[in-house]
Amino acid sequence: MSEKATASKPIWIPQAIVIASLFLLALRSGNPDQYTLVLRGICCVCFMYLAYQAYQRGKVRWTWRLGIVALVYNPLFIVTPSRDIWLIVYAITIVIVIGSIIAFKPPKIGQ
Repeated sequence: MSEKATASKPIWIPQAIVIASLFLLALRSGNPDQYTLVLRGICCVCFMYLAYQAYQRGKVRWTWRLGIVALVYNPLFIVTPSRDIWLIVYAITIVIVIGSIIAFKPPKIGQ
């Protein structure tokens, strides 16, 4: 696939999956710990894919941001801070996802 075709292809599905997962699994209190593990796996895979897409599009800063977030959600090396800290991490993650939607928006026709 050419670089121009990659840059114009929208990639909003992983971001939608992450936002839906965070709202359904993370921000609801009372979910079992297994939900957190599933959430971490979903987010890690989505962020790895998004980091790869950022790399393909030449967006170095977004590659680093998304790669770091993928490491935070890595399900193999679990970090277990308090739920209050995770709520802050989830909020920051949602902001990063929304920013990536804007950053990866395909250019308008004629530009």
